[in-house]
Amino acid sequence: MGPSELNEGTFRGLRMVIVFSAPGIQEAKALASFANNGRIVVLVDVPGSHPWHSLQHAAISEHAATYIAGKGRIIELSEPVTDPEVFAQDIRGLLGNENLTVSLWNSLTTLVVVYRSS
Repeated sequence: MGPSELNEGTFRGLRMVIVFSAPGIQEAKALASFANNGRIVVLVDVPGSHPWHSLQHAAISEHAATYIAGKGRIIELSEPVTDPEVFAQDIRGLLGNENLTVSLWNSLTTLVVVYRSS
């Protein structure tokens, strides 16, 4: 999905959005609104000026900055992903344990079937 396809409706039902390309003005507003509603936005190596830069920092380090946006958070990672497993574990940690459906580690081939009672 390209940045031009992002809007608030796109995020319905999601708890987190991970962004790997620079959002435009409207997309950045949609991401900020998503975070304001208690969700998490993670931007990976996406430099530039964004509306949330004026918000309060929750944490700042050499490789990341976290902003408080309403009930949620916006996390900017200043470098690209170099270790996919560490990145996946970090993202998994951000999601928390609530509503955990499946958790797989070091799984090259996996088939998952969701069973729901009617």
